[in-house]
Amino acid sequence: ARMPIDRVFTMKGFGTVVTGTLLSGRLALGETVEILPSGHQPKIRGIQVHNEQVTDAAAGCRTAVNLQGIEKAAVRRGEILSEQGRFAPSHRVNASFHCLKNAPKALPNRFRVMVHWGTERVFGRIVFLDPIPAMEPGNAGWAQISVESPIFPVIGDRFIVRDFSTNHTLGGGVILDPQAQKFKAKHRDVLVPWLERLESEAPEDKVGYLVWKRGVNGCSLKELIASGQLGTEEAQTTCSALVEKGELVEYDPEQNAYVDTDAVEGLSSQILDLLREFHRTSPYQRGMPKEALRSRLSESIPDKLVAFVAGWLMEKGEVAVEKDRMRCVEHRVRLTDKDEEMRCQILQALEEL
Repeated sequence: ARMPIDRVFTMKGFGTVVTGTLLSGRLALGETVEILPSGHQPKIRGIQVHNEQVTDAAAGCRTAVNLQGIEKAAVRRGEILSEQGRFAPSHRVNASFHCLKNAPKALPNRFRVMVHWGTERVFGRIVFLDPIPAMEPGNAGWAQISVESPIFPVIGDRFIVRDFSTNHTLGGGVILDPQAQKFKAKHRDVLVPWLERLESEAPEDKVGYLVWKRGVNGCSLKELIASGQLGTEEAQTTCSALVEKGELVEYDPEQNAYVDTDAVEGLSSQILDLLREFHRTSPYQRGMPKEALRSRLSESIPDKLVAFVAGWLMEKGEVAVEKDRMRCVEHRVRLTDKDEEMRCQILQALEEL
């Protein structure tokens, strides 16, 4: 559930009440919710939809929620009422952006703006992904918006941008990546095709992008549901379809964690390169200690993903595991000609004793 708060007041005999439009999910009587970004976790004491007492509220409803265990002063307009632990803060988003035809002037690149998202207003800065000095009125393109205070967006959220000094509306758009990494021009050719696909808001494109972006760090079903604005069943069905197509790999069934197929290939190559280098520098070792191999990989890579890829390489017949060591299948402990000659000399010397 996610509801931007637009009003906060108290009612005699009831306490703190917040109102807003429920954007997604459901709210139920007695449920413990979270106020973002403050982190307060009050309990729902009562719910009204269109001035009628109800036991729950569904997405799209204009809703008033009576909260227990929180004072009016602890909540403000612009915060989000949500289920516990589902939504992550963001300071940077990638989006499609349209500059209004009647905008007073061209919008300069890297211009400081006021961003209106949900019921919140935050200062931010807009950066165009196209190499342009400014966006002319009536034009559209891709933009990255960095905000100075955290917001909690999902794919598909709308926003408006205003001139922070004059309050003139400059344009608006749709958030396509709610947890964007800082834009670098060298990544544009890879990023823009994904943003074009995300405009369709197709579940497979949302999931594919979110997992691809995480690379070898992997992405859990819970994270996909939150960032992609997907229902649990929809997310599970979409992930299963992409696994069947060979685009995703479920490396941790217990946690429903996924990784992009390209990331698996990349990690496989990295492991093989480390093993080959170890064999080159330590030819008389029967294999590389597993702990040493793990220490050479990024700490951000989940242990279960490393174990999954190692098992996958074993199935392909590219590596072998012997107790606590791993080696390339072609590796054997062999003496060089010089060492073999020395061995023979030592054996001969021993026989002559």
